[in-house]
Amino acid sequence: MKHKILVVDDNQTNQLVAKLMLEQLGYEYDSASDGSEALAKYDKGYHLILLDLGLPDIDGITVAEFIFKHHKNNPIPIIACTGFGNEKRAECLAVGMRDYLTKPIEFDHLKSILAQHLTPM
Repeated sequence: MKHKILVVDDNQTNQLVAKLMLEQLGYEYDSASDGSEALAKYDKGYHLILLDLGLPDIDGITVAEFIFKHHKNNPIPIIACTGFGNEKRAECLAVGMRDYLTKPIEFDHLKSILAQHLTPM
């Protein structure tokens, strides 16, 4: 069995890059293009969420806050994944996100973060 990761990003190119990296690392992959879709898919058995902050409908921080508030018994690690640089890092960590990736995502950094937040299967 492989870890299953939900990538939430409104940019199709970013989704494709994440997919290729995750497949190379041996993870299963699914995607959502906005916050509403991410919330609808949340309970589909994911082990981790890579969450863009600049989503078109509901921003990533609000999505994370909703998940943490309404799914306290099933806490899936959420990693912020953003092009904002480091300016939102403190805010993301304050709401409960586990880590923070800046775009463009570097393969080795993604690999390291996933290893830190996913238990071996």
